[in-house]
Amino acid sequence: MLNGAIKPVIFTGRAAYSVGREMYHVVTLGPTRGQAAFALAEALNTSAVSARYIAQTGFLPLYSARGFSGYGGASAVDYCNLSAWNKFKNRTTGGRDYPVAKITEAEELAEKIYQQIRLNNADVKSIAENTGMKEFHIERIKNHIFHNNHELRHGAARFDADPLIADAWNRLESGAFNQKDIQLLNHELFESKFEGIFKTDYFSAHKAADYKGYKSPIEGLNLDQIAELYDGFLHRFR
Repeated sequence: MLNGAIKPVIFTGRAAYSVGREMYHVVTLGPTRGQAAFALAEALNTSAVSARYIAQTGFLPLYSARGFSGYGGASAVDYCNLSAWNKFKNRTTGGRDYPVAKITEAEELAEKIYQQIRLNNADVKSIAENTGMKEFHIERIKNHIFHNNHELRHGAARFDADPLIADAWNRLESGAFNQKDIQLLNHELFESKFEGIFKTDYFSAHKAADYKGYKSPIEGLNLDQIAELYDGFLHRFR
């Protein structure tokens, strides 16, 4: 598969644990292979590993598999070191979990819009009226996405701001929403209920929502789709 083009670096001990853990999160909890590959290549900051190469060959899941068993064993990452992986983070937004090497302009803007949404006292009623959903359900969804802490990878924290969710929330409030926005509400409502009833971490609740048919509409988008959506978001809100 690799045709001898890239020489792997083998990590052992605590280094293997750290790299294996991050690779595990990308492959099992992250987005599409192409998105993960793009973020990995950016984090590594090397021309030796291109996003297209990784996406086409399956390099990422192939090598991450070595570190899966209890995050132990030897994890092989081509031309990688722990300082590079320290730059490689996941953003968890409630609707999706995806890797990034740096925060984009759209994500920075989404953080500001989230602050506005948290201070908005009229959106819950408007969205309930626009969608026909119960007001207390919308209130619960808003708290779940924008206010509540959740058990994430590194402890309890709010979700990261997501431009796609900020955009959807604005459409729902204005009445210009689409069916995917309703799908997002249903996903977040089920996720919130599951977390509350079973006292689980976010990832368990997210998987349960998907399993029960309440799949997030913003998960699994490819890079071109995300770029187009981010451009539209920036055009509307910048």
